[in-house]
Amino acid sequence: MAIAAISFQPDLIGVMSQFSQFEGILKKHLATATEKSAGAIGDMQVTLMWAQFHDPQGPLEDSVSVRMQSEYLAWIGPDPSEAASVYAARRDRGFSGMTDAAGRFFPHDPGIYYAEDSIKDQNVLLEVSQNYIEAVFSAWNECVGNLPGGSAAFVSASA
Repeated sequence: MAIAAISFQPDLIGVMSQFSQFEGILKKHLATATEKSAGAIGDMQVTLMWAQFHDPQGPLEDSVSVRMQSEYLAWIGPDPSEAASVYAARRDRGFSGMTDAAGRFFPHDPGIYYAEDSIKDQNVLLEVSQNYIEAVFSAWNECVGNLPGGSAAFVSASA
């Protein structure tokens, strides 16, 4: 009768001991991925504004920026304290059938949905996913380095 033994490779035990640092390292890389991804979304918003506005003027287009709130969350758009922030929602979703603060009525003022469309763009989605994949790999490599390929890194079997 043959006896099988399974054990972790000695090198892997050292690698596993480094996992306690992984969460902090990953957060740092996720913050970078979030900021880069928010920048890509913001860039697409500006591209859509210039391409789709009836008469682009520049102030709203130039007001789009990224403000990080955490490693997982970024705010994209004009600063809420700027006048452009009210106008941004109006241009995004439209203002048809509404009256502005100056008393002007807008019977037909459709939105272009630049904010929504910017996160549906296939190139932006690909860039965002690549940013997060890169973040995980970078955190892994910083924390534990490269492992040899295949199951040999984890177990050895002997009969």
